[in-house]
Amino acid sequence: MDIFEAIANETRRKIIKILKEKGKAGFSDLMNELSIDSPSLAFHLRKLGNLIQKVNDEYVLTEEGKRAYNIIMEVEGKEEVKEKSSTPIIASPPDIVKISSIGIYEITPELVKRLKDNKNKLEIYEVGVLKIDKSVKPEDINDIFEKIYEVGIIMCEPDQYSAISSKISEVGFVTSPNSPMSKLIDLNKIATNFHKMFLRKTGKITVFDSPIKPPKNLEVELDGSKLTLTQGESHLKVECSSFDDAEINLGDKAKIELDGCSAVLSLITLEKLSIEADGSKAELNTEVKEVNIDSDGSEVDLNLTGSEKVSIDSDGSNIKGKLAFPSGGNLDIDSNASNIVLTLDLPKDAGIITDVDSNMSYVKVPPIRQGEKRLKISADVNVGKLMIEES
Repeated sequence: MDIFEAIANETRRKIIKILKEKGKAGFSDLMNELSIDSPSLAFHLRKLGNLIQKVNDEYVLTEEGKRAYNIIMEVEGKEEVKEKSSTPIIASPPDIVKISSIGIYEITPELVKRLKDNKNKLEIYEVGVLKIDKSVKPEDINDIFEKIYEVGIIMCEPDQYSAISSKISEVGFVTSPNSPMSKLIDLNKIATNFHKMFLRKTGKITVFDSPIKPPKNLEVELDGSKLTLTQGESHLKVECSSFDDAEINLGDKAKIELDGCSAVLSLITLEKLSIEADGSKAELNTEVKEVNIDSDGSEVDLNLTGSEKVSIDSDGSNIKGKLAFPSGGNLDIDSNASNIVLTLDLPKDAGIITDVDSNMSYVKVPPIRQGEKRLKISADVNVGKLMIEES
């Protein structure tokens, strides 16, 4: 990734600014500064590549990173950082912040305050060492934790442990920071070994696992990947062999690029969805007004509701499923050497208009009929099968 691609993302620009301002920062410090969860931060740190380096468990800018900072300042028309991001504003924070797949995670008074102010709770799992600062009050600990599981070591005071014991499961052991055993623990070694063990166990790493702000428009590019899109509270989980295999940019117009990854995305509804799949599998179950599917050698399962316009461009693919057009609309299909089988859910009084051109293909579409709410089916089919029926 070149320097301009690395700083194209706002979160990564903020990380560069923080490291320039402070000189260095640890993983937990950056999480607290940015108010993002560990999968999100780990993803962006990996994307920064040679712009940063880790020295004694803290991140610093490299010479290339300093050059990136200067570029950011030039683009923004600034000569220096004029404001700190130590108290970031969070828009629509999630109820549960998930922390996973890291070696060491520390609970500080500052983190507790931020979580309580934003009415968040922590779910911590697959973490090597969980440290709780002794100044954190037991009653506050109880308020911020949802659950803790699959953690190697918890280091906390006895009264802190009493406050959270009911929320803990599958933990190696619990010890006080001042106990003789704690002095023998090499935290860095444990963190490194834990990360290696996690990679061996899964074969893939979780590059993103967090609630997200619901986008209006979503664009997804799949290359040898699998996407499952379901209806539900907005959440995204992505697993890949490497952080380099995914690019995730969220917002009202979200874009996700996956190479050899698997992703599960939950959304209640969308205005527009664009899927480009190459040698991939996509299962799409959602409410969306406009859909564009470009499929090359892929398998796509559809269960779409609330649609007004659906466009399918298929080359050597298998596409099947159900499409609901509650008010009529347009269904455009361009198929080459593909197998497409669709079921339509239409109002009883819906009319149908068809315009089909086929070559050496099996084509079956509903007959033309009059109706107030019209669905227009346009299809160009070359060497393949197109079957469209009503439910």
